[in-house]
Amino acid sequence: MLTNEEVMLKVDMMLDEEHRRLSQEINKHEFYLRVVGHTQWIRQDNDRLEDLLRIYRDKLIEEARLEQLDSPFDSNKTNH
Repeated sequence: MLTNEEVMLKVDMMLDEEHRRLSQEINKHEFYLRVVGHTQWIRQDNDRLEDLLRIYRDKLIEEARLEQLDSPFDSNKTNH
């Protein structure tokens, strides 16, 4: 039979062990949440960059189209 002090020590050790285990589990979950949050930020930033690239590409296409219309070599224009 265990004395009260031995039981208290055993319970204290069990509580410390459970505390360590739960702390590790919490740390894993916190790390996962940081990774998920960072991934979402990267996706949003990537979407924003894709939008900017699309706008830039459209602008270049429009400029090229306008330059082609203004070209003296355009077969639709007649030289007088």
